[in-house]
Amino acid sequence: MEKLFQALDGHSFWGYKLFAIPMYLFLLLAFTVITANQLDIIPSSMVGSIGAMFIIGIVMGELGDRLPVWKDYIGGGTLLALLGGSLLVYFNLLGESCRESIGELMKTTDFITFYAAVLITGSILSIDRAVLLKSFLGYIPTVLAGLAGAAALGSLGGLFFGKSVREVLMYYFLPIMGPGTGAGAVPMSQIYESAGMGPAAEFLSTAVPILTLGLVMSIVLGAVVNKIGLIFPKLSGEGRLSRREHQETVTEVGMENVTPRSCASGFVLATGYYIMGVILSKIIPPVMGVSIHAFAYMVILLAVSNMLGLIPQSVKDGSRKLQSFFAGQLSWVIMVGVGVVYVSIADVLAVLTISNFIMVFFVILGAMAGAALMGWLMGFFPVEAVITAALCMSNSGGAGDVAVLGAAQRMNLLSWAQISSRIGGGVMLIIASILMSAFAG
Repeated sequence: MEKLFQALDGHSFWGYKLFAIPMYLFLLLAFTVITANQLDIIPSSMVGSIGAMFIIGIVMGELGDRLPVWKDYIGGGTLLALLGGSLLVYFNLLGESCRESIGELMKTTDFITFYAAVLITGSILSIDRAVLLKSFLGYIPTVLAGLAGAAALGSLGGLFFGKSVREVLMYYFLPIMGPGTGAGAVPMSQIYESAGMGPAAEFLSTAVPILTLGLVMSIVLGAVVNKIGLIFPKLSGEGRLSRREHQETVTEVGMENVTPRSCASGFVLATGYYIMGVILSKIIPPVMGVSIHAFAYMVILLAVSNMLGLIPQSVKDGSRKLQSFFAGQLSWVIMVGVGVVYVSIADVLAVLTISNFIMVFFVILGAMAGAALMGWLMGFFPVEAVITAALCMSNSGGAGDVAVLGAAQRMNLLSWAQISSRIGGGVMLIIASILMSAFAG
């Protein structure tokens, strides 16, 4: 083992660094966390949860970024951190205190919303004002084209397994392309029951495992699409969505001069605009019976503020610097939390049959094809269009957006992913209502 690390960087094993921490010190910290986990005394505070998530994330992330094949085609450290967290729960290797502490951080404290708010703010303010309006006008049609492709190719795939169009749309298309479990499958199950198609639990028992498989497949395909972009660079904007401008995002010139106070102002901006989004989501009535999520309003408010030039450049720079730090240094931590709390290996294994695997693949592939084609017509790079308008529709939303963008190395596109998850997710509930009413009749 020591020779392996010497071969990697020319230093001794004990001098080798993980996450910039010398090996001897990292092992001490890891031993501390492992001991606390075994004694089931991980603190229930943010300190305990983040401490445990960092150790797990660093080990899984560093390993995933070095494994041959995995690092290039499967998802690298990001996906291994997510799966590592989920597998630790599956094999019951995390103590109750550790699971509860991480669950408290991710759900009760809702750290993932804070993380997403920071990334959305920085990514929106990194986009040139002149490009924003053009991009918004073309993006929704790209999402809708992805939905059409998913329904069409999914229905075609169903023919090979003797599944009717009704069955494909109800139990594959709607769960996979919907906005996750809480915001998607649960309200869909209520629509299912109210339409007289059967008990809500009947729909959920099929939908939840299928959408979980869709999430995992979307993450893997995110890494694959990123690799395709590296092989065929003309298809990729390397993080830029629009082809119509040579440079869609603000350059990093002068970013090294951003002050700590400017970074702090990024926190104020991210939290303030999210609260604005929450206010609008509460006072604006549902559209066609569907409530619009606070993140969707947040994206719109930030975009309008950017286009009108309301935000000083120093504050923009601080927000972008903050986004860069969160995306680059906290992604593995978040992925561990997503794996522990949101991804159930047991649910995935329960539906992992050849027919289900192929059906889920057909639905997602159809979404990718539709988004790529319409995205190109709308002036977007196919790689970025597929990642945001297709895979961020098929990934259960929210935490799935972070996981897919992490695997695709496109975390700066979180604002577009949120449009897919929130506005696109709302559209899916409308489609579910229409389809279930039609099928019930």
